Amino acid sequence: MVNTLMVSINQIIFNDFTKYLFFLLVLKQMGQDFVTGFIHAMDGEKDPRNLLLAFSLVKLIIREFDISQHVEVCNLFNFLMLKF
Repeated sequence: MVNTLMVSINQIIFNDFTKYLFFLLVLKQMGQDFVTGFIHAMDGEKDPRNLLLAFSLVKLIIREFDISQHVEVCNLFNFLMLKF
């Protein structure tokens, strides 16, 4: 699981997500596999640097991908954002 890795490795992973989002056509072909993978990568993340990167990507993912299968997860995410 991604969140069990060292902090520096997590930062590399989120930086890679940022780079990969430039290739939206390829990622859109992956469809739900990419969205699910991103959610799993964010799950349990606590490092503020990684959270800032991930939160900036969430807006783009919501805009560019069909997240209807993940609405419950997104509602939980919004709740957690208010608590954070």
